Order: sequence, then structure tokens, then C-alpha cells
Amino acid sequence: MSILNDSKALEEHPLMIRYINYYKKSKDVKLCYKMTFQNLYCSILIAPFQTISISRQLSVTPHKNLYGDYVDPKKSTALTKISTEVTLRESRNYELIKSSGVIEGQKPYRAPIYDNYIQTIKGLYRQGILGFYKGNFWRIWTFSISQRAKITLEWFLRDRYDFFSNAHFIRDWICLTIADFATHFGFVTENRYILQNRLPQFQIYKNFLKLQFRNYHEITRGITGHIPKNFFYLIGFYIYYNMPTTGNYMIAVLCGNILSYPIMTAFRRIVCESSSTPGLLPLRYLNILHAVFLIRREEGLFRGLYKGFFMHLLATLLWIGLVPTGAYFNYYKEKISEDQEFFVNDPIFEEIKKRKIANLKT
Repeated sequence: MSILNDSKALEEHPLMIRYINYYKKSKDVKLCYKMTFQNLYCSILIAPFQTISISRQLSVTPHKNLYGDYVDPKKSTALTKISTEVTLRESRNYELIKSSGVIEGQKPYRAPIYDNYIQTIKGLYRQGILGFYKGNFWRIWTFSISQRAKITLEWFLRDRYDFFSNAHFIRDWICLTIADFATHFGFVTENRYILQNRLPQFQIYKNFLKLQFRNYHEITRGITGHIPKNFFYLIGFYIYYNMPTTGNYMIAVLCGNILSYPIMTAFRRIVCESSSTPGLLPLRYLNILHAVFLIRREEGLFRGLYKGFFMHLLATLLWIGLVPTGAYFNYYKEKISEDQEFFVNDPIFEEIKKRKIANLKT
């Protein structure tokens, strides 16, 4: 016999609602931890695609001629000039520079500019196999902490304000943005680790503390970019909010990534800008809006704002296929009757029934 048949008032009692919400929150938390471990071992396959994609996003084509020292390696005279200059000035380190993974025509100790995926793969491979896993630890850390914080904030709002029980978009936007603000330094670290050359002789940051103490004033750079990023990402979840099924969630993830990717391209470049640290991007963009329009004008839509999107799409599809996330999205329309097993022989619920709290409702 369904417990809903006992009394409709039983279901609507504030204590009962709060108890059920606590139960649903505990399920969210357990699933969050489970997804963290799943992301950890799935990243062995997914991380290289993400690193390649982000490396392409951080390749600012106009910077190629910013310093006036880039020459086209396709021209024999230009290639001779490069070899001669490097040999004369740094003869002792010539072989070291050759092994640094720098693209022909570019200089070491500067942010690399990859024109295509082949150059990107070659450049990362020359940094060792771990070159494809740069920033992976911080990517997983940021995702895990942000999701856990989002769950806490979400249920805090739902428990205290009835408005947020049904305002899915606004609630998720607020919670996700606040959680991303709290973990922004992890996002900055991930992107700067991917941009830098991981070989010891060319590293910008030897470790995390080096980044914190050397660029502590830049840790909050571009932090407001999380607001438009999450807004456009959650727009893709419109279908899911109306019909929360596993299939609609997969569609929502794809739509959210397509809509937010141009914002992410601009966002990643802004957090990697620095006026004092060699090897990072020089100052170019004023804010997210300026970055989006400038990238669109100088580099184009698909070759600029959507640079590296193909690898990002592959990584997203692999994540959806390998990390079972469908259960995460069955909570919004959960009913008591769908959780009979939880309430069977549960001492708290039995005590509630004995006291007949439905009759105590005033």
C-alpha cells in the first residue's frame, strides 16, 4: 500500500517535506562523490582531448606578429635566419630549444600558437606523454568542489525559499555561479598549466605555490566570466527542465556546450593574460564582451570563437558515454511513492506516522 494513501496532509506537512528533501540531498551528495571517482579514471581517456581543445582555444593568432620576430618557416631564407640567430645567441642551448616543442617560426618562453590540430598534438607530444594531461588534476578538483558546493547551495535555497523549488534555471544559475566563484583559482590554474610548457627548463610555474605567490594578484582575473558562461550553458537545459529524462539531459549537455563554448574561449584567454609573466598571453582583452567581439572580428566565428570545438565535442561525448549521469537528474520530480524502499522500516518515518503529524498540522 502506497504511503500516499495514508493522508495527503502527511505528504504536505513541513516536517515531512524537510525530511524528504534531506533524503534527496543525501542522494545528490553520494552521487557527486561517485561521479568524482568516475571522472578520475575516465580522465585517462578524456583529458588528452580536453587539453588539445584548450590549447587551441589559447592560441591567439594575432599574437604571432605581436613581437615582430615571427618569420614563415616555409621560406628557406627565413628558416636559415631562425637557425642562425638561435645558434649565434644561444649556441649552448640550441638542442634544448629544439626539443622544447616550440612550433617552427616561434620562439621559446612565449605562449605557443597552434594553427591546426597536427601542430597541437606534435607540440604537446614533445613535452612528453604528460603534456596531454596538463592541468587535469585541477580540472577534476574544480569540477568536484564546484558540484559539491552547488548541491549545498541548491538545497539551502530550496529548504528556505519556496520560490526556488520550481525556479530551476535561476536557482541553478545562482548556485553554479557562486560555486564557480569559490573555485575560480582552480580554473585559472588549470588553464595556465595547459598554456605553459611542462618541460622543466621552460616551465613558468614549478608548482601550485609558485603560481599563487608569483601571480597572487591575478588569481581573481576574469572571475565575472562565470556569470555569462553559466547563463548560456544553462539555456541549453531548457528541454531538460521541462522533461527531466536521461536522453534530454544528454541533449541539454550538448546544447549547453555549443552555446557556452565561445564564452569559454574568451574566458580562458582572459584568465591566462599577464603583464608581468613571460610565457603567458599579453594583455589584449578588456572583458568578456570585448574579447568575444574582438576574436570574432580578427579570427572569425569557427576559426576563432569555436577554435578547438571538435576535440571538445569528442571529450563531451566520451564523458556522457563513460560517466553514467542519468540518475543525477531524476530528483526534481521525485515523489514519495517512487522511494518506497527508503521508507520501509525507517525509524524516523515510522515515528512520524505514529505521531500522526498530519493531524497536528494547524
